[in-house]
Amino acid sequence: MNNNAIKKRKIRVLLLSEDRSQVSALQDSLAELDAYSVDSFYVKELSEALKKVSSALFDFILLDLNIIDEDNYQALDELTHNAPGVPVIVITSEDKEDFALKSLQRGAHDYIVRNDWNPTLLQRIIRYAIARKQSEEQIAKLAHYDALTGVANRHLFRDRLSQAIFRAERSGKYIAVLFLDLDHFHGVNETLGYEVGDMLLKEASAKIVKCVRRQDTVARIGGDEFAVILEGLLDPQDATVISRQILESFKSPSSIANQPIFISTSIGISVSEEFECDASTLIKQADIARYRAKEQGRNNFQYFMPELNEIAQKRLHMEQELSQTLARIFKQNP
Repeated sequence: MNNNAIKKRKIRVLLLSEDRSQVSALQDSLAELDAYSVDSFYVKELSEALKKVSSALFDFILLDLNIIDEDNYQALDELTHNAPGVPVIVITSEDKEDFALKSLQRGAHDYIVRNDWNPTLLQRIIRYAIARKQSEEQIAKLAHYDALTGVANRHLFRDRLSQAIFRAERSGKYIAVLFLDLDHFHGVNETLGYEVGDMLLKEASAKIVKCVRRQDTVARIGGDEFAVILEGLLDPQDATVISRQILESFKSPSSIANQPIFISTSIGISVSEEFECDASTLIKQADIARYRAKEQGRNNFQYFMPELNEIAQKRLHMEQELSQTLARIFKQNP
C-alpha cells in the first residue's frame, strides 16, 4: 500500500459556483493534493449550499464571488452564520481583488484568483485555513471553558442560561439551576495540598458530567463551586432525580495519590416558574438554597422556597449590623 495514501487527511469540501467548468478544474486540482484526500460536493445556488451545511459537516467552503453582489454580501453572511467556524475561501477574478479583500473583512478566511491556482497553492491555502480554524477553536475554548476541569466557565454558563430561559419560554417547559460545592473542600487543600485539591476538582466535575444529560450544561463557577443547567423539564421536581444521582456518585471515594478521599456535596436548586424569569434571579435563588443545604447538615439538596429569601435577607442584615458594631468597637478602642 502507498505510504502517502495512508498519511493523507480526509477532508470534506463544499464548492459553490455557477461555473461548472471552473468547478471541474477545482475538483481536478483537489484530487492532486499530496496531504489531503478530498470529498467535494458541488452546488450552484446559495439555497442548496445552506441545506448542505445544515445537514453535514464540512472542513471548508469554496465560494465563487460571482454568486455575491458587490453591494450585497448576503450569500457570504448566510454561509458564515449557518456554518459557524467553517473556513470560507472565496474565488475571485484579477479585476475584483478589492472585492475579495472586502470579503475577508466580512468573515472569509482567504481567496484565490480564478484560473490561477494549482495543487501546491490550494494545499497551502487549505492548510492555512484549517490551522487558523484550530487556533480560533483553541482561543474560544480558553475563553469559554475552565482550564482545570474542561467544563464551561462562569461566562459561558451565563450565556447558556440566558439561551435556556429563552427556549423554556417558547416551549413552556421548565429549567432548573443547580448550585453545588464540595463539603469541607478547604480542609483537603490545607491537609493534602493544592495539587491534590485540583485533582479532586477534576474528578468532581467528571462525576457531575456523568449524571446529567447531553442537553444540560455543567460549569465551574470558581473554586470548588459548580453549577448545572437542566433543560426541557416537564415537572419542576424532575431536578430531584439528577440531584440524587449526583449525591450518589459522590459516595464513591476518589482515588488520588494512591489514597481514597471521601467528599460530599451540597446542592441548591432553583426552578423557572411559568411566568417570565431571569438568569440573575435563578442563580441567586439556587445559591440561597445551597446555603440551606449546608445548614441542613450538608450532603443533601434543597429547593429554593420564597421564605428562604426572607431568611437570607435577615442573615445579611445581621451580618451588616455585626460588622458595623465591630467597626465602632475597634474605633473606640484602638
